[in-house]
Amino acid sequence: MINQLDDIDLRILSILMQDAKTPYTDIAKQLFVSSGTVHVRMKKM
Repeated sequence: MINQLDDIDLRILSILMQDAKTPYTDIAKQLFVSSGTVHVRMKKM
């Protein structure tokens, strides 16, 4: 089964394409989600 990327996933990828070393906490602040959400979504990608 292939998982579809939603808006948050695409925004995470966009941030990482600009700077791949961006910490989860910084990404989370930019997207108004928890750092745990960012971590889980990145693990699934």
